[in-house]
Amino acid sequence: MIIGASYASGPMIGSAIYMLGGYTSVFWVMGGVTATLTFLLSLLQVKVAAETNSTKERHSLALLKTKSIPFLYLLTFVHRFVSFARTSMLGAFLISTFDQADWVIGLSYSVWAVMYMIACLITAKFVNKNFVYSCMLVAWLFNSFCYLFLAPSPVLDFIFHGHKYFPMTFAALLLVNVVDTGQLIPLFQAVLNILIVNGYPSDNASTYGIATALISSSLSLGGVMGPTVSGAMVDLFGFPWTTTITSVLSLAGFLMLSSFLVIMKSTNTPLSTEDDCVKGASYTPPPSLSSRLSLYFRRSTNSYFKVFNVQPSQSSG
Repeated sequence: MIIGASYASGPMIGSAIYMLGGYTSVFWVMGGVTATLTFLLSLLQVKVAAETNSTKERHSLALLKTKSIPFLYLLTFVHRFVSFARTSMLGAFLISTFDQADWVIGLSYSVWAVMYMIACLITAKFVNKNFVYSCMLVAWLFNSFCYLFLAPSPVLDFIFHGHKYFPMTFAALLLVNVVDTGQLIPLFQAVLNILIVNGYPSDNASTYGIATALISSSLSLGGVMGPTVSGAMVDLFGFPWTTTITSVLSLAGFLMLSSFLVIMKSTNTPLSTEDDCVKGASYTPPPSLSSRLSLYFRRSTNSYFKVFNVQPSQSSG
């Protein structure tokens, strides 16, 4: 949700700063904001006591030996590769293909970002109800069809006869951005569930850090490869065929995820503490998002009081 909000507000705020102070002022303002936030966060840094495991020290590289983590790493990479392959060449395609004003294209990007932000809230509700892999399956399959209508794909020439329509492209991109949340958001929860099943504590900062690091590293790798490869594909085949290839990759992601779930089920490998093979074991469920945020702010506030030697006010009885 926060990423979607930044996508929607970033171009607007950047344009306003550019109009007021010029090109370099954008970097001065953003640099100043970053430096200020870094200073404030250093003051509110929460000291987390080191928690030792009763058996042995765990390392994130050991997770690569499991069946689940390498696959989810690959699935995350494919998702980001497909997403960046789409977005990296999208602007040039829209401008060169459709006779639309610049403000229409800019407004379209804002609408897509806002819808992504709203969809994050809806997807989070489903993930909190443990529809983790269901969301991903539906999203991968649905996007494999949506990608065919972006350009549209040459395989649909028997319907469109080579014609391109901006409203159809706009609607297809809107759906793709909305459904993208069903591919990405459940991945973090899936990795987190596997960490807990493999003995990592559920309410521990290091567990969330490992899950975030695994997802972020795969997203970064896909973010590097996606634009590079898609640029070469657009030069060779054109944007319509490139979106067709991303459609095939999305369908491949759906088939890979389906096969993965069948294999995990047939081998009785647990993917979360809700699986039958781990039910009844001693387990402390992870706290909800609201309780985690509440705990973070309480710790941050206490840290603030300690830094400035301020005693929090107490209401008189």
